[in-house]
Amino acid sequence: MEETTETVSFVVPLFAALMLGLSAVWLFYGWRLYRLFTTLLMAMAAAVTGWYFVSPHVAADTRYLPPLLLGLAGGVVAIPLQRVAAFVLDGALGAFIAMGIAVGFCHVPIEGSSPQLIAIASAGFLLVGIPAAVFFQFLKVLSTAGYGAFLAIVGTAAVIHAFVDEPPVIGTGLVVGCLAVWAILTTVGAIFQWRSLIIHKTQTGA
Repeated sequence: MEETTETVSFVVPLFAALMLGLSAVWLFYGWRLYRLFTTLLMAMAAAVTGWYFVSPHVAADTRYLPPLLLGLAGGVVAIPLQRVAAFVLDGALGAFIAMGIAVGFCHVPIEGSSPQLIAIASAGFLLVGIPAAVFFQFLKVLSTAGYGAFLAIVGTAAVIHAFVDEPPVIGTGLVVGCLAVWAILTTVGAIFQWRSLIIHKTQTGA
């Protein structure tokens, strides 16, 4: 039991540092790494899908194969199909935002199987995913900044979990605060990236 506690106390700060480091990269340099960004996230999304929806239906000694194979397939597919990847990944970000707004402002209960929450998440997915695919060049700056802000919040939550004995209770105030922080960080990151992109185009004549 003591060994497990020590392992957790080591892993959580490491995870927090990783999330915060990645958040800085995506916030300020996401447009330069967008292809890598979408490829990795598509691979991760496919791997998670394989782990939760395929692995439970296969033999225990081969349960690691579905997430591995699906993850590789997702990464390979994302490379030539960047607009498709943008639709899926930015749509997922839209779903998270829609659920946050629904919980924070409309007091929708946090239940994964709630038809109302599923409908709201689906609407957010389509409202963000479709424009991301259509206006691909413009929204890649905004989407990478948005994911960077999201990772910053996740990393901060991991820090709180690691060093605070009683983490804050998830409620309306916390959700609203996280949305506000996310919006501010996304705006700052998008402005920084846009200026960087303009300077790059001016220097290269692209």
